[in-house]
Amino acid sequence: MKNDQPAVGCLAYDTDQERVGQVMGHLGAYVQLRPPGGGREWDARREALRSPTPSELPVSRLRGRAIGRIRRCAGAGHGCGG
Repeated sequence: MKNDQPAVGCLAYDTDQERVGQVMGHLGAYVQLRPPGGGREWDARREALRSPTPSELPVSRLRGRAIGRIRRCAGAGHGCGG
């Protein structure tokens, strides 16, 4: 990710952890992520984030909602870069 921050609620792919998370907040140089279906949050380096591809999204009923969320975030200029 470049200097822009992903918006809270958007999905991001953490290349360090190799997993998708929903942005919950920002803390200094880190972005706080949580699994899209819920679970324990983790901190990700901002520069390790990018927008997830459809194949990286969870295979479940969340996939359709997640793709819509990615499109809304990207359309609003809040994509994760990359």
